Amino acid sequence: TGRAVGGGRKMTNLSARISDELGVNVTRLTPLTGGCVGEVYRADIAEGPSIAVKVDRALSGTLSREADMLRYLR
Repeated sequence: TGRAVGGGRKMTNLSARISDELGVNVTRLTPLTGGCVGEVYRADIAEGPSIAVKVDRALSGTLSREADMLRYLR
């Protein structure tokens, strides 16, 4: 699992979830600032480039709408 800059169990659980969902090995998880609709993290992946991970702990559904918009832009 990934190492946390500070966040302990929450960060470890998130690293495990990312690994399970994407099938990658997260080597480090770092909280980033600037997320206004959820928490944002940089996940360093052993097998490739770093990725940004957004988390909606309130389960508001806002990130689902954002994901739809990003898919549209692709």
